[in-house]
Amino acid sequence: MTATPDPAIQPPTPSELERRVDAELSLLRREAELEHRWIRWTVGVVSTLVVVAGALAAFVFGNSLAAVRGEINESVRVLVSQAITDTEQTADQIADLRRQFAAGNAELATLQQLLDSLRFLDRVASQVDEAPAQIFPRLEELERASVPASDEQPNDQDGQSATRRLSDDDALEVSLLLGRALDAALARRMDANDVYNSGIIASRLGFRHEAAQLHALAYVLRPTPNYRVARLAQEDLLGVRYDVLDGALVRSGDSAEQIRSTAWDSALLVVRSAPAVTHDQVYSQAANIAERNRALGYLEQLIAALDSVASERPDIASAYTYAILADLVSRLGADGWREAYMRWRGLAIEHLGASSPRSVTFAPSVRNILTIAQRMGDADAALAQMEARGIARTQIMRALQER
Repeated sequence: MTATPDPAIQPPTPSELERRVDAELSLLRREAELEHRWIRWTVGVVSTLVVVAGALAAFVFGNSLAAVRGEINESVRVLVSQAITDTEQTADQIADLRRQFAAGNAELATLQQLLDSLRFLDRVASQVDEAPAQIFPRLEELERASVPASDEQPNDQDGQSATRRLSDDDALEVSLLLGRALDAALARRMDANDVYNSGIIASRLGFRHEAAQLHALAYVLRPTPNYRVARLAQEDLLGVRYDVLDGALVRSGDSAEQIRSTAWDSALLVVRSAPAVTHDQVYSQAANIAERNRALGYLEQLIAALDSVASERPDIASAYTYAILADLVSRLGADGWREAYMRWRGLAIEHLGASSPRSVTFAPSVRNILTIAQRMGDADAALAQMEARGIARTQIMRALQER
């Protein structure tokens, strides 16, 4: 008699077995596809980070930020698109992708540190990319964010210390901005006044050679007496001269002694012919050079040059001419200095009384006279002299507040 098979232990029919195998294979394919997509996407991200790092490095060397962003966006689009759509891969190809991922992941930490250190670039570039007019305002912001340099900070190699101190990140940004300013000035795409003022900020922040280069370029862009003497003052400070030849800044091969001597002779020539509108800056820069080189007799030479302006060129003499003479003779302290100081101060106040409070030399003359008088201990007497010449106390106070 034939036994009846137990339905619970009957083998599956061929059709059921095929369906189970198909289901298992389908599941494996989906898992493999998901794993493959994840690996390809991760490798794509690592590759994209490498592209980003390369793009940032390229930007440092002058590429347009817009172009860099376009390259990054295109790389991301292509890599992610391939990772999502390309699923027909063999086991060997997937294994190769795994190896690529392992190698890329090993470099990821180092790469991330690099990217973190370069985060400031996008912030910098967004301020100045293709917009030279934004460079100086950004330098002003960074200077405001700086702090006064410590009195104990040692002088740099030029005998001068920076008057302001920056954080490391801000110092890197200032360095990049100054490089952009130099490029823009050479291409004549930056206003001469912005170039000049950027040089002043560079000097205060301790970027001495960049300051000298910017002042040289400001004079090339706008050859005024005040820009000329500012350039000469940097040449005297550093013993270095920069000229523009064939569209590039070139450092002179002359000795430091020759450059300084020539700079001073040129500064004296400018002092003797500078119009009143430039006296504040021209005389102040010349006085700074003379003070640095008083052992060489520069103070006496500057006093003689200004004395000749006062006596021989009344057409260009101003209240500031006499005010700076009063200042210089008090610094020199030679025989009869006090009488000379009072005489020059009296002439300065006399000219102030005859000039408009809105003239360019009025406010700096008031500030110079009262600053020196304060050091001499007779500020009240100087104020009384001014009021006796018809200069109102409100005009004096307003002049003191101007910068």
